[in-house]
Amino acid sequence: VRITADIDFASQEGQEYALSHLQARGDVLWCAAPCTGGCSWWRLHRHIGRPDTMAKLDAHLTLMRRLWSALVHVASEAQRRGATVVIEWPQTCD
Repeated sequence: VRITADIDFASQEGQEYALSHLQARGDVLWCAAPCTGGCSWWRLHRHIGRPDTMAKLDAHLTLMRRLWSALVHVASEAQRRGATVVIEWPQTCD
């Protein structure tokens, strides 16, 4: 099952939805998170960005922290249930 922006994975309901599909050995939790937490362009934008750019970056970072916290919870439970956890991490993310 795909968890997209349409489902708030960071919410309790979103996490429960994800876990409801991880029930047995052989299940796989595959995380391909967006680069909202930072990429090589962030350094440039932080250096030359306007205040509205900074606010946008801060909002992205806040979202990434919420998503990562949810992933830690869901991944821990998935492993407890015997599922495999895979995290796809883009090469250019910081």
